[in-house]
Amino acid sequence: MFVLSKFAIAIISPLGSALLGGLLAMVAGLSGFRRLALALGVLSLAWLLAWSLPVTSYAIRGYLESHHPATDASAIVVLGGGTAPLRYGSSYPDLGPASDREWHGARLYQVDKAPLIILNGGHDPQFSATSSAEAMRRFIRALGVPDSDIVLEEESRNTTQNADFTGDIPAATDHEVVPLPGWRKWLPDTAALDGSSRAIKEIVGRLVGR
Repeated sequence: MFVLSKFAIAIISPLGSALLGGLLAMVAGLSGFRRLALALGVLSLAWLLAWSLPVTSYAIRGYLESHHPATDASAIVVLGGGTAPLRYGSSYPDLGPASDREWHGARLYQVDKAPLIILNGGHDPQFSATSSAEAMRRFIRALGVPDSDIVLEEESRNTTQNADFTGDIPAATDHEVVPLPGWRKWLPDTAALDGSSRAIKEIVGRLVGR
């Protein structure tokens, strides 16, 4: 089920669905359905272009961010995905682009927004030595958060399970929508495509979770 969910996420992403459309266009062309192949090819390119534009990407990310303002809470929940589980033989966490969430969790704790930090994220023992939550603990402890105020949730493997195991997320961070010059909003950008993919994944995950 875990592998299937990852495959489904790859397919529904703008890049994955555009590649699938291109593959179907090629099959249709080789089968003699030239008009269908042309239509599929154009639609795939248009779909990929649309989600590569900052104006589109910011619109969908802004929708999500507007529903998650920062709030006071009794616990700070930091979702996995920012810090990778430790590989066998490795002693230090490997920080990813989303590790801002750990930084922000530590900042919230240090200004007394909540007395407890819950770290989410499991792992596959075939590929990693620790859970994502444990790797996050090692990093966030170095930021000044004591072990006594850290709780690990090491069973979840996706965002839906994060929600099931920890309840509502009390503080949002890492908002990405920032003002851009008008002309830049209409230039295709790989960062915009990546942001669109993550936003679509989040929306689909919520719908499935419900």
